[in-house]
Formats: sequence, C-alpha cells, structure tokens
Amino acid sequence: MGRPELGDDPRYATHSARGDRQHELDELIAAWTATLDADELRRRLDENGIPNGQMYRAPEMLADEHFAARQAIAWVDSPDFGPIPMQNIVPKLSETPGSINWSGPLLGEHNDEVLGAILGLDADAIEQLRAGGVVG
Repeated sequence: MGRPELGDDPRYATHSARGDRQHELDELIAAWTATLDADELRRRLDENGIPNGQMYRAPEMLADEHFAARQAIAWVDSPDFGPIPMQNIVPKLSETPGSINWSGPLLGEHNDEVLGAILGLDADAIEQLRAGGVVG
C-alpha cells in the first residue's frame, strides 16, 4: 500500500487490535484499492505474497478459461429464452456427475397443483383468483 508506518502502528499491532478497528482498516484498504485497476492490484498483491482472487461478474465467468475447463457453466434450454447459462452441478463426481435437466418451471406452471392439491381450493375458487388477476 506504500504505507509502511501502518506496520508499526500500535492500533494494528495485534490480531485483536486489527479486529477492533476492522471498519477503519477496511476503509483504508478500500481507498487504496480504488486507485488501482484489477490487474495492477493483483500483481502487487502477488508480489508481496498476499492471497487474493478476482471477483467475477457473470460476463467474466462466461469468458473465463478456468470456468470452461471445469465445466462450471452449463447451457440449458429455456422455453422463454432459448439456451441460457446456469451454474453446473457442484461437486462434479466421477461416477455420478449429475446433470441439469431443465431451466426451472414457467411462471404459474404449478399454480393448479399448489392451489388445488396442496391448499385444497376447488376449481371455482381457483378461477376466481385467475379472474381477479391474483394468479395467472
């Protein structure tokens, strides 16, 4: 960080002291990291033996070679959107790897089952809910 005086500061000299001032330290570190782009920050941390890792947004996950090599993203057909990316099964087991078979139910797909079979509403009550715009 270019702040060698912090290493000798008694406010941060022990684990407990740093814990007591965690919010303050977070602000100091955040202010410093905001001055660097991600690649430069990672380089500096690596050079100083500080464990670190990149925080990914969805587009970065989809483009990352490591995610692809580990098959961490599965493409699943969605009736509304076509093929969509989803997190794959974790952990990936060699003898029973698992798979994603569908993207999930359509909006309202299980309304009749939930309202009728589970909540015990009759057909007239369900139709009234539909007519009132409560359910689709």
